[in-house]
Amino acid sequence: ALSYAFCWGVGTTLTKLALSEISATTLLVIQLISSVLFLAIACYIKTRQLPFSLAALKQGIAGIFEPALA
Repeated sequence: ALSYAFCWGVGTTLTKLALSEISATTLLVIQLISSVLFLAIACYIKTRQLPFSLAALKQGIAGIFEPALA
């Protein structure tokens, strides 16, 4: 649990530092692309199917609001 809190804190700090150099929209796109690539690679390594069904997309639609609310 301590390592999770450390990673969260480091991520927040690095995001604030990055925002002083890049625009918020560019940083959002970079973060979203990198997270999707990481999850796709993790699914490939674990030989699991990517969750790109209509039901999975409906469940994830609320995630669109998360960057704007954060």
